[in-house]
Amino acid sequence: MARNAYDTIIATTRKLLSEQALDRLTVRLICERAGVNRQTFYYHFKSLKDVCWTMIKDDLGREAWLFEPDNQDFSEVIRGLLNYIRRNRVVIGSIYDSSYQADFRRSWYAYTEDRTGRVVDQVSRDMQLPVMRAERDFLVHCMTAVIMDDIVRFIEDGAEWDIEETAEYSRRVLNDFLAEGIRRLSAG
Repeated sequence: MARNAYDTIIATTRKLLSEQALDRLTVRLICERAGVNRQTFYYHFKSLKDVCWTMIKDDLGREAWLFEPDNQDFSEVIRGLLNYIRRNRVVIGSIYDSSYQADFRRSWYAYTEDRTGRVVDQVSRDMQLPVMRAERDFLVHCMTAVIMDDIVRFIEDGAEWDIEETAEYSRRVLNDFLAEGIRRLSAG
């Protein structure tokens, strides 16, 4: 029953976000529509913001191939993220356009940074070039900033974007940056 309530709350939140802005959504409304009480809601989630971010992480978890350590094709990663955003544009837009925007961006940044770090570590191992922690963190931060810039710009005006072109451009920028960065840092 516990997992069923969790899934019901997430599904109800997704449906409600497709109908109205996040700023108009309340825990009370989610509970009424999901047929659960507030105690059940708070057993699974800390807040309305938590249920929204959990929903996105669960979705991305089903697309885990995007961030597998051996997936170094950044065009696939960017393409996957942008397609996810396009498929879920109403829900993502509702969260992004809400008073939770700063929290949403921080959470998305941390999630992307973690996955980007895995790719940087794998590429460093594959190139057999050890990178010190501070240097690695710098590369991860820069690459995450590029990905986040693409994500934010896509959320804001993505209907006009060509996903294939964006993914290929991002792949070239990130692969070139990563390879050159690792070479320079290991040489210097």
